[in-house]
Amino acid sequence: MTKNDDSLVLKSEQEKLLEESCHVVRTLSFEMKRCLDKGVLMDALKHASQMLAELRTGSLTPNEASC
Repeated sequence: MTKNDDSLVLKSEQEKLLEESCHVVRTLSFEMKRCLDKGVLMDALKHASQMLAELRTGSLTPNEASC
């Protein structure tokens, strides 16, 4: 594999990781808002914490990490 092929594979992996992370963040955001609407603060905070943990990933490069 050449250096160019490696960068394409890396970019493809980055795109897949970004897509998965964005999906998780959107899901957790929805659940957090739902809990807030119901007045269940502890569960909303749990979802917020999980969402922040997902955003804290070291797998994505900084220029790729935007949903």
